[in-house]
Amino acid sequence: MEKILYMIEALVKDIAGANGLRLLKELMYKENVSEVKLAENLKLGVNEVRSLLYKLHAYNLVYSTRKKDKEKGWYIYYWTFNFNHGRDILIRKKKKRLERLKEEGYRRKNVDVYECKNKCMELNLNEAMGYNFRCPDCEQLLIHKDNTVHLEKLEKEIKETENDIEILKQPIKITVKKEVKGVRRKKIEKKIKKKIRKKKARPQKRKKRGEVKSKRKNIKKKIVKKKKAKPKKKPVKKKEVRKKGFFGKLKIKVGF
Repeated sequence: MEKILYMIEALVKDIAGANGLRLLKELMYKENVSEVKLAENLKLGVNEVRSLLYKLHAYNLVYSTRKKDKEKGWYIYYWTFNFNHGRDILIRKKKKRLERLKEEGYRRKNVDVYECKNKCMELNLNEAMGYNFRCPDCEQLLIHKDNTVHLEKLEKEIKETENDIEILKQPIKITVKKEVKGVRRKKIEKKIKKKIRKKKARPQKRKKRGEVKSKRKNIKKKIVKKKKAKPKKKPVKKKEVRKKGFFGKLKIKVGF
């Protein structure tokens, strides 16, 4: 199991660099870790963490679930490392490497190789004859190379690669800690504490309400006296004054 984790760490480092390896250690043995918490633990910006996660996601090494924050209204992504897919990638890479090593071993065993003292390049017999056994770069004499030491190294690498493939085929057993559940528990605890506080505050509120009501009863309402409307004065008709004398008498007769 330790060997598998070591190989996965090397794979992640090749893809996402040193910070990618740090990110893997934060995700290891965990499930559904929020990108905000990852940024806090790694002391990186949220955008930097997302960039690393997207690099790993391109190889399907991580997957996410999103949940809406009820208070803030935006979506938060929770990430988990895909160990099984990481193992599958490593198996494919190891198999390709094994093919290359076997091809090179076959070539070293069955083909004569020539090189100069400066080791500029390696040429087979036909290529060496074409250059009159002279190096085309430094013009030094081409000498037949003994492949015994190189073949031993190749055989060792082939065995190690085959052994790695067998180890990777074993099932990965990792006990993960679900991060979201812990967050939910904290939220539930906060809600319970709020309820307890409200229950304690209720009798005090009731007392205050009773005091306010009693004060309201004691307060006497002010009686507002209605203003009496003043009677309107009737218009007084002016009495006609009759003029004395001759003209006055004429007006009376005529009817003025």
